[in-house]
Amino acid sequence: MENLADKPEHAPTLARMTRELLRHRMKNMDKTLSNWMITTDGPKH
Repeated sequence: MENLADKPEHAPTLARMTRELLRHRMKNMDKTLSNWMITTDGPKH
């Protein structure tokens, strides 16, 4: 796996995805996803 976040050509994508993640987090402050765990088999409730 290669960390593309360190590459300058991916900075716009990193900024966009960071904004989307923050927007999602702010909309879902009620922690409705807090009972989910991400595993190698996918999300588990």
